[in-house]
Formats: sequence, C-alpha cells, structure tokens
Amino acid sequence: MSSTFDGLFIARSGVRAARASLNITGQNITNSTTPGYTRQRVDQAAVTPPSTNSFYSWAGGAVSGQGADAYDTSQLRDAFLDGEYRVQNAQGGESSALAAALEPLEDIFTYTTTADSADEVSTVDVLSNELSNLISQMQNLTSGKSDASEREIRDAADQLAKKFNIAAK
Repeated sequence: MSSTFDGLFIARSGVRAARASLNITGQNITNSTTPGYTRQRVDQAAVTPPSTNSFYSWAGGAVSGQGADAYDTSQLRDAFLDGEYRVQNAQGGESSALAAALEPLEDIFTYTTTADSADEVSTVDVLSNELSNLISQMQNLTSGKSDASEREIRDAADQLAKKFNIAAK
C-alpha cells in the first residue's frame, strides 16, 4: 500500500519537470533571433522506484506511477550539418596554417633590388625567372625540341643557386 504522501511527491516531481521545461521554452523563445542558437528540449522519464529487498517490500515487482524526472537537456540539431561544419572548419584552419607557413617563401621568390640605371627600388621576380628558365631547359632536353646540352642545364641550375644564396643573405 502506498503512503499518504505519495501523491504529493508525485505531484512535486511533475511540477519540477514542468518547471524545467518552461525554463527551456523561455530560453528558446528569448534566443529565437540569436544567430547560431539551436533549440533545446528537456528529456523526461518516469521515476524509477527504489528497489528494496526487505521483508516488508511489495513482492509484485516494480511500482509504477512514481512521478516524472527531467534528467537532461539536449539540443535539437542536425548531426550531419554539425559534422560538415567541423570538417569545413578544420579544412579552413589547415588552409590558413599552410598560407601562413608559405608566406615567407613568397618573400624569398620576390625580393627587392636596386636598379642599376637609377636609384629606384623595384620588386623583381628574379628567382621565379631563374626557376622558369631551369624548368624550360629541362623540358627542352627531354622533348628533344632543341639542342640543349647538360652544360646549359647546369648553368641554369648554377644561376638559380646563386640567386637563392643572394636571397638568403
């Protein structure tokens, strides 16, 4: 037989669960125009009765109707979109890190030099030009389009190495 106060305890647990739901509903309404906010809900379940193995416990099994319990708050989001967001965010971070790492190389390939005829400073793509020259000499040798010799390729590589040494100083 149940206690006289069981009805009050059941009502109290129901009021607590309803209050938790109303709080979350209020948050959902307040943040409905907030960018990036996702709706929340209260997860409720029936209260499980305590299991007692005493001489005076009811032998008929679990007693139902013990009230409600608001055990968790969860967000209503799409798991696929969350996963895609994380993937895209990781790729964006990787690209930013790569760009930051390669930025000093851009300064090496394009450096500032003083022109001989006038005392003006200009940016010259010296290393890019030398590298393009070496690649074209190698392509000419492999395709047989011209009579490029190993000496010309060696000279182009030597010029590129000298420009790297100048740029490193």
